[in-house]
Amino acid sequence: MPQSCLLDYWGTKKLYQPADTGCIPAPAGYKAIFINYAGRHGARHLTNLNDLLLVQQTLNRAVDFDGLTNNGMKLKEMVNTLLLIEKKEYCGLLTETGKRELWGIGNRMKSHYRWLFTDSVFFRVVTTKEKRTKQSAQAFMSGVNRPMQQDTTTDLIDNDSIHLRFYEVSPGYRKFKKNGNWAIEINKLKHDSRAEDEKHKIINKFFTREYTRKLLHPVTDKMVMGVDTVDDFIDAIFNVATLTNAMLVEIQNAGYTLAKVNIRSLFTCDEFAWLEFVNSAQDYLLKGPGTDINGIQVRNAAPLLVDFINSTDEAIKNNKPVVVVRFAHAETLSPFAALTNIEGAATPTADIFKYAQVWNVSAIIGYSVNVQWILYKASDTGKAPLIQILYNEKPVHIPVATNQFPYYKWADVRAFYMDKLSKMNVRLDSDMLEYLKDLK
Repeated sequence: MPQSCLLDYWGTKKLYQPADTGCIPAPAGYKAIFINYAGRHGARHLTNLNDLLLVQQTLNRAVDFDGLTNNGMKLKEMVNTLLLIEKKEYCGLLTETGKRELWGIGNRMKSHYRWLFTDSVFFRVVTTKEKRTKQSAQAFMSGVNRPMQQDTTTDLIDNDSIHLRFYEVSPGYRKFKKNGNWAIEINKLKHDSRAEDEKHKIINKFFTREYTRKLLHPVTDKMVMGVDTVDDFIDAIFNVATLTNAMLVEIQNAGYTLAKVNIRSLFTCDEFAWLEFVNSAQDYLLKGPGTDINGIQVRNAAPLLVDFINSTDEAIKNNKPVVVVRFAHAETLSPFAALTNIEGAATPTADIFKYAQVWNVSAIIGYSVNVQWILYKASDTGKAPLIQILYNEKPVHIPVATNQFPYYKWADVRAFYMDKLSKMNVRLDSDMLEYLKDLK
């Protein structure tokens, strides 16, 4: 694969790349007193070995028919090597790269707002039930050089499903994920003429022409290939090929070089760009604005928005330095970014073939992506509190008027989001568990 696209087309497995903006000086007389943070976990191992095993078994079956090309044999060797490195006990956990990502976010935050990271400042650390979010919290807290332990200045919440895994709590969303009309859009992509051409190119890359003729026959497809569809095999290859960037340390520690497992090297840039485009369309439809910015896939993030507003209000009321950090998943961050109208994250499209023009999957939900609300108060009590909104440590626009970007009046931002919540029949004191149960 040419050097020009080595950093591209990783989908949701893109390594974190913080914006190099530093800390923008606050307006005269203002100082940050509160940080509201939510972020995806760091780079991880595969959540399970299913895709690796599917590709391995499919290739092994082809060997029995003498059906592999030279590239197919290379792919087989790479997958076998990855299965020696990627152990079952590692599944779902952070890689060393993932830990470094979160350490870096915490360390930069501390350097930008040092007065908020003293031993006396109150911290609330919130994770989901998954160990990778707890590892992310641990790495972040190490980056700010603060012990991760429950005490008088640190509150640890280790299984907040209502605010951070709302997509699992809502029966309506689960039904949408299983039977929603988003699948119609995916079928448009996967059965488009270009998709069929790309499918044949990729299959012919790894399997002989004779074997491919059997492989793509609608009757013998499952029997010969050993998987439900050719699409399943191609999706699995993409998932496996995007694994290696996250585990470079583990590959080296196992005694191998990247070249031994670099499945991407078997593809051209155009081929891999297409794989990412098709693979990430489902993320856009299920976790992002999709075809309807007011769809259930966005509205299910309301509990997290309520939590952000309530905690910001509390910080203003108490007038004490506070840091709240939450560690969650791609399914958390993407709908939250859409619901809060983060630029680049909240544009729907009726034409699924154009979704990548309005939504960049790796920028919105790559590894360790995060949103930060930084609240500023003035020493002059007559001045209104300000808020700065960062995505991946870069100031972003929201559709609220301001004459001092990247700072907004908190009252204006609050009013904008309260109006959105009101249209969803949500109040700040609503029972969010009941909201999720009733969501349709």
